Amino acid sequence: MSKIGFSIIVPTYNRANFVVEAINSALNQTYKLPYEVIVVDDGSIDDTEKILLEYMKREPRLKFIKHERNKGLAAARNTGILNSQGEYLLFLDSDDKLLPDALNVFARAVETYSDGDVFIGRIIRENLKSKKLGPVPKISGNNKKDFQKFLKREIPLVAGSFIVKKSIIEQNLFPEEIRLREDLPVYGYLIAMYRCYALKDPVVIIKDHPDRLRKDENLLKQRNLKPLEILFQRLPQDFQNFYSFALSREYLSIFRSYYLIGEYSKAIEYYHKAIRVYSKNLFLISYFKKYLKGIIKSLF
Repeated sequence: MSKIGFSIIVPTYNRANFVVEAINSALNQTYKLPYEVIVVDDGSIDDTEKILLEYMKREPRLKFIKHERNKGLAAARNTGILNSQGEYLLFLDSDDKLLPDALNVFARAVETYSDGDVFIGRIIRENLKSKKLGPVPKISGNNKKDFQKFLKREIPLVAGSFIVKKSIIEQNLFPEEIRLREDLPVYGYLIAMYRCYALKDPVVIIKDHPDRLRKDENLLKQRNLKPLEILFQRLPQDFQNFYSFALSREYLSIFRSYYLIGEYSKAIEYYHKAIRVYSKNLFLISYFKKYLKGIIKSLF
């Protein structure tokens, strides 16, 4: 590894009540070799800047960069990438936290699998009632098979759960022209084009708190196909035959989201779109059951 093995990049926007816990988890790693933590404040108007400037006085590993205006998560992550020094980068959302041994888990993996480009650990999902350990990502080593698994949500690639070589990600930056699902074109491309390894150890706690859930519900109605289109524009020709399948899965994802918030008519609309695009998805029983329930509930 280089002098700085890891850069942990923490984008934040109006998260003064969460960001300190995220930073503490990044700085209090059991990993003993040099690493850095970069916090990119994407134009917050709360006390985020004040809190972070005070934090920097006692912690030299913390870098703080502020956007003068809100540019979006993609731009904040890209700013972190372009200002990082680590050989491997880890993105951490400002309302989540790393487990204390996360960097050691990744460091051991890098030493064990020297041909690896991306290393993916397990996640723990936490809400107000419980914690749940996620499965080991189903990485086979066959890029096309793994890409299809990624589209099926069988490879849970989320911020905080993986590291990637800086030399790769700086050539595949997050698309700043979109504000929603800006990670899809990047994460999908990593799975399709690079050597990925799955790790059995959990590395991050993803917090499903009420603020995040409300934000997700509001953003749902802004979803469009632009992230998927950008992903397939980046992929080579031999991956283009996955587009219909990917489009159908995207529609099913939107269907499920609308179903969960009780907008059954919209849910049914997207289920029909999914099946028209890729009819084999009709045999996905869990979605079909929700579809039937949605029809019944939409009548009352």
